[in-house]
Amino acid sequence: MTLTVLKISHLEQLNSKIFALLSNIFSRLKIEHLIKQIGISYSTLKYCAFFAEHAMKGNI
Repeated sequence: MTLTVLKISHLEQLNSKIFALLSNIFSRLKIEHLIKQIGISYSTLKYCAFFAEHAMKGNI
């Protein structure tokens, strides 16, 4: 492989990683925005997460 091909390959990999990171960030922002829109508080989310965790373990 030539140096140019290696550079292009490296840039394509970097581009893929950046795109995946941005997609993840935007997904989280969308979820946070929806949560705020429907008015769910942080304490309610903590309770739901606690309940879901224990339900999955079979403790509830």
